[in-house]
Amino acid sequence: MDNPFEGIKYDQDFATRAASFVEEQKLLEEKRQQKRDALYNSYAPMVNEVLDQLIAAYQPGRWKKDSACENVYCCHVRWFVGPEEKFHDPYVEHHVVRRIIEVELEQNNVCDPIGFKITNHEALNRIMHVGLSKDELIHGIKQVFTLPLAIHPVA
Repeated sequence: MDNPFEGIKYDQDFATRAASFVEEQKLLEEKRQQKRDALYNSYAPMVNEVLDQLIAAYQPGRWKKDSACENVYCCHVRWFVGPEEKFHDPYVEHHVVRRIIEVELEQNNVCDPIGFKITNHEALNRIMHVGLSKDELIHGIKQVFTLPLAIHPVA
């Protein structure tokens, strides 16, 4: 009986394939980081300006802003505001600001921006999905505060 696989040459050894896989993963991670950095550079000035205005109007001197730009995935682009965290998780050193309001850049399956998701973490079901403009972002942040049962500032 003839073997249908006879004549197939195995031209790469395991070490070569493993090295190739590692190199591909490094290139993919670099590409993701470049995409994420480009998204932050594109949207951070506007989002930071709006969050600075929110802090100045709502909790001046008490709240701080931060972003979650350490993530290796390009689709995780987030900014947030809240008071300084007094108790840090020992396994997550970057949590220096407790997230009260979070602004996430929503993206499609190829990491192209499609809008913002705004979450008020102190109130249940306070999530707004808005477009990419500054006015829509401001409107969404106002909405997560003014929906029924929104949390008001504490003295």
